[in-house]
Amino acid sequence: TCMARDEVSGQAEILYNEAVQKFQRAVALAPSHRAYHLWGDVLVRQGCVLYSGEQARERFIDACGKFATARELKPDSFISTRAWADALTCLAEEALESGRDGASAAFYRASSEKYAEAAEIAERLGHADHAALMQYRYAEAVLMSALDDTGADAVERIADACGIFKAWGRLNPDDAHALCLWGTALGLLADWNESSAAIKLYRTACDKFETAMQLD
Repeated sequence: TCMARDEVSGQAEILYNEAVQKFQRAVALAPSHRAYHLWGDVLVRQGCVLYSGEQARERFIDACGKFATARELKPDSFISTRAWADALTCLAEEALESGRDGASAAFYRASSEKYAEAAEIAERLGHADHAALMQYRYAEAVLMSALDDTGADAVERIADACGIFKAWGRLNPDDAHALCLWGTALGLLADWNESSAAIKLYRTACDKFETAMQLD
């Protein structure tokens, strides 16, 4: 029932707030990368599970600050860099749902930068699988940030994203979502190209969507 859901939600909020208080005390006693990272993680979950709109946005912004501090304490932290990028993606999605397209594009650009950093860290640490996943997330964020952008920089970034989707597709040929993203990116490139090149790109985009529909 609605009353039962409200009761569960209320209990969750109490527990999340208690967790935040513990992290506040922990960092006051001994600031550490782990404490700030876990604090940010709780804030993101709180924003996703309990809130929407401005309340969720406040948690995501707060979480970004915690992940930033975690990175200051451990600059080569892959998990905190990835979590920071994920929190920025949450902000982008919330802004998009709220009709703030400009803010959404800016947050997606910021998240793409963090995913790129996470990919570089994973590569340095010898984690090729993690690096490939972060490059894919980077390309996805780049695509979302450039949906309404017609500048030359956007064209270059979308072309870069297409290359990453192509590489990801070779490793994950049955990923329907990735094929849809690739098709969307190709469609954008077609919008910006001359007629002959555009026709080829549109056809390739349609091929990706057709394959995705067969897999989904």
